[in-house]
Order: sequence, then structure tokens, then C-alpha cells
Amino acid sequence: MMMNRREYKRKTNVVALEDEANISVDLKNWKKQWPSLIEKVESPRVELRIAALKAINTILTSKFIGDDLTQFIEDTFNSLHSPIFEYTSIDEHKEAMKVICNLSLNLGEDFVQYSNLYIDSVLSKIEEIKEEEISRIFTIAVLCLFSISSKQTLINTLNKVIIQIMKNKKFTKTMIAECIKDVRIIIISINSEGMTNELISSIIAMIDQCLTSQNPLILTETIEFIPVLFDIISSQTVEDNDEFSKSFVMKYSSKLSSNMGQSCKKKSDIKQIAEKAATVSDYLHGETFEKEIILSNQRKEFTGATNLTIIKVIKTITECNFQHQMIENPIIHAHLGYSLLAQKDALKLKKKVKQDIDDNYNKRKKERKMKLTSSRKKKDQIQNFESDDHFSFHISTQQIPVSE
Repeated sequence: MMMNRREYKRKTNVVALEDEANISVDLKNWKKQWPSLIEKVESPRVELRIAALKAINTILTSKFIGDDLTQFIEDTFNSLHSPIFEYTSIDEHKEAMKVICNLSLNLGEDFVQYSNLYIDSVLSKIEEIKEEEISRIFTIAVLCLFSISSKQTLINTLNKVIIQIMKNKKFTKTMIAECIKDVRIIIISINSEGMTNELISSIIAMIDQCLTSQNPLILTETIEFIPVLFDIISSQTVEDNDEFSKSFVMKYSSKLSSNMGQSCKKKSDIKQIAEKAATVSDYLHGETFEKEIILSNQRKEFTGATNLTIIKVIKTITECNFQHQMIENPIIHAHLGYSLLAQKDALKLKKKVKQDIDDNYNKRKKERKMKLTSSRKKKDQIQNFESDDHFSFHISTQQIPVSE
């Protein structure tokens, strides 16, 4: 008996769901499973493709694989073309983006050849990207952070994304906000030594224009951008850098305290933006951002806007397996500048010097509180100085219209 179209579709969906349920990750034997997963990524069934991509991401995040991936890189990368550029479901597109990011996080600069191919493919048609595809730009930023070391590639990529923020009228406010976040990640990749005056001026022009937006997403991402750029400027060793840093602090302290976000429609947005602006202003005047994470029974403290941005990127990529990667991944250790003892050694040390650790922690906490009090006094002095009618300063930037 022949099935009608509805019955056939129902049966096809059931079979696809059964196939999806059959994909269970075997972390111990992942090498044997990997070729089968690549075949499933190329399946005509979208449900099976999504399930296979999720399984690959689980393997890539549950443990650090590193060099063991080398034999699979080319086939894996080639299999991702369709889910990225010819997707039938946005879910498969998103999962494929995560695979690219996790490959970069596992391979570092060994993934550079494929990173360049991906970046070139996306940037060649960046003007045509839809809002649902904006994660392609975040993926570029991740590749820049972990796999790209060429200064010229990083600068070219940065400039192309900035141009979209400033000039592409087709980009929605959500897309612009996402691109601002991604530019923040890319400038971390370039670091202070790679930053030219021309590049800094372009970034400042972007910030200034985006701060005039009435959109809370754009304002939030732009405000969060400021401390990362400040970190880079502060660490430069060029002549007259101290004066430039002071001018930067004074300029943006003034902007951040000027009732920013008052034009937003929702009171909750106005409040959130005001709080974020105050926090960033405090950072410019000497307060710090810090995050404490317990890794393998060891307390690790990360400070500064740059490090916390990197941690946020890693958490976005690895999701529930964030801890595993923070513990095992040497690429992450190198970027954030920390190392860990073996777990058994850490437990012995913890028992032996627990009191010393607690004492040192309390001492550092007290020192930070004293530093905070001191920085607030300095901030008050600077604000009093700025109120002098005879005082003025200016950072020259090229003004470029920004999409509203």
C-alpha cells in the first residue's frame, strides 16, 4: 500500500530522529567515531547533520585534543562548507560555527591555513550577511584570537568589520552591536605593539559615533569596548603615551558621566547603561575588573578587561565544558598567562598551606580595597580639575556616519 505525502514525511522524520538518537559520543574512542560523524555532517537529513555537529562539539570541548586532530582537519573543514554557506536550518549553521571555533581553540596556529580560507570566504561577501548569520563575524574574531598571528591579516580583517559598523546601512542594530563586540576581540589579537596611531584613531572614531546611538545593545557593547582599548593604549611603549592615556581617560570619563542612555525607551535599559558606564569610568580611574575561578582545586584570579573578555569568549565557545578547557588547554593557559599543578599535587598543597592561602587571599583583598579607595580619591581630584573652565583637551578622530 502506497503512503501519502503526509505519512511519508512523518516516517522520514521518525527515521531521522532515530538516527539522531543513535549518535552517542564515545570520548575514549573518538578517533574511530570521527570519520562516521563527518559522513553524517554531509547527510541530506538536516536533523542528522545537526546531531553530528553537536557530537563533534562535545568531543572538542570535553577534553583537549590538540595534535591528535591533525589527521582529520581537512576532511572536517571541507564538510562544514554546506552547513555554513548552504544551510537549510539556522541550527546547523550555528553548530557549524561552533565547530570552527572549537577547532581553533584546540589547534591554535596549526589551524591558520583553514582560518584564512574561512575568513576570506566570509569577508568577500560580508555586505550580504543576514542577521541570522552574524555569528560568522564572531567566528572570525575567535580565529583571529587563537589561530591568526599575521599582523596584516588581523588589521585588514579589523578594518573590514569596522567599515560595516560605520557604513553598511543594511546591517541591523543587533548586527552592529555584535560587530562591535567582535572588533573588541580582534584588537586583543593585535595587542598594543601592533596598534598604529591610524588604527587607534579609526577605533576611537567608531566608539564616538556608536556612543551617539539610542540603541541599548549598541551602547552596551560600545561602553564595554572602552576598557579593552584603554588596556591596549596603557601598555604601549611609544613616546608621549602617558599624555595620550590621560587624554583618553579624561575624554571618556566625561562622556560616560553625561547621562548616557537617557534617550533609550525602557527605564531598565537606562539604568543598566548608567551602571555599566559608571563601572567603566571607575576602571579608567584605577579600579580593576576581576574574576576568580576554581580550577582543579586551585584558585586562579584573573584581572583586567582584556583577560575577562578572553574568558567570556572561551565560555561562549565551550559552554558547559568551560572548566575542562580551562584546566586542560595549553593554548588557553598561554593566552591568559597561568599554569596548573597536577590535581594530586594541588590537593597535597592545599592541605599543607591552606591557612597561608587564605591569609594571602585576605591580604590581597585588603590591598585591593585600599587601592580602590586611593583610585576614587584620584578620580575626584581629576573631576575637580576637569571642572576648571580654562581646561580643555581633544583627541582628533575622523568622523564617519554610523548606522542608526
